[in-house]
Amino acid sequence: MLRPDFLPAERLDERRTMQSRRYEHHGMAAAYYRRDGGGEEPLGPNPVMPAFQFVIPLITMPAHGGWMDGRRIELPAHAAGAPGFFDWRRTWAADLRDPFEALVLVIPQAAMDELTDSLGGRRITRFDCPAEQETSFDPHAFGLAQALLPLLSHPHEAGALFADYIFGACRLHFAVTYGGLRVSEARRTGRLAPWQERRATEMMLADLGADISVEVVAAACGLSARHFERAFAVSFGAPPHRWRLKQRVEHARHMLEEGDEPLALISAVCGFADQSHFTRVFRRFHDVPPATYRRQRRL
Repeated sequence: MLRPDFLPAERLDERRTMQSRRYEHHGMAAAYYRRDGGGEEPLGPNPVMPAFQFVIPLITMPAHGGWMDGRRIELPAHAAGAPGFFDWRRTWAADLRDPFEALVLVIPQAAMDELTDSLGGRRITRFDCPAEQETSFDPHAFGLAQALLPLLSHPHEAGALFADYIFGACRLHFAVTYGGLRVSEARRTGRLAPWQERRATEMMLADLGADISVEVVAAACGLSARHFERAFAVSFGAPPHRWRLKQRVEHARHMLEEGDEPLALISAVCGFADQSHFTRVFRRFHDVPPATYRRQRRL
């Protein structure tokens, strides 16, 4: 399992971590670190693996030294919101003796390859924000770090869709902004890219009874709501709300055929406003109300 929390807890004032639930095979991970006092021992080293680490300081990270593959190097100060990149295929131990507070995001090479391959882009092995150089304030990275903090504080209360969206947005942001990825496939064809189709349908099918906005799904695909709706309709032959309504009806149909749940329960599980709404919509798709459909299937 990928773990960004390799710093010992007793050396920190606070440590909160969570694992992305979406990328369970090629999973990303995030951790919050804070140390209020100074330290005498180096921090690290990281576990060696094909992965990328992005450090987003929440307060100014002072200039400090460290050892990269055993070789001493010096790092400049990074202002709050100015990200720094480390390649986890190399070992890094930080000689950081000052207080610090930062959000750390780790993205495996496989997760980044999945994104670039689905978009037809070149694979990314380095990013233009190395920790060894000064970087500029990145309002989007800083905003994503702020969005991750409440999820790290209360991981059991985090909505799966929202957590997946934030992790996906982080991966896309670093790939586009610092890795040179070009998100252009949807613009060329009018369709969603394959990875966008997968992400959109997975989010919309994850819980048919839940209310999820087009804006949230569009943002997870790196698109505006208007662009997403147009591209979704080209890809699937129907706008998002109509496509999801059909999926709700199909799920209800399976429940009618395979179980004995009350119609009121089926309507709630499938996301209909109430039983009468369920009956009206189901009749529109299947020409008969749900109760009649169930009886006919069991004759």
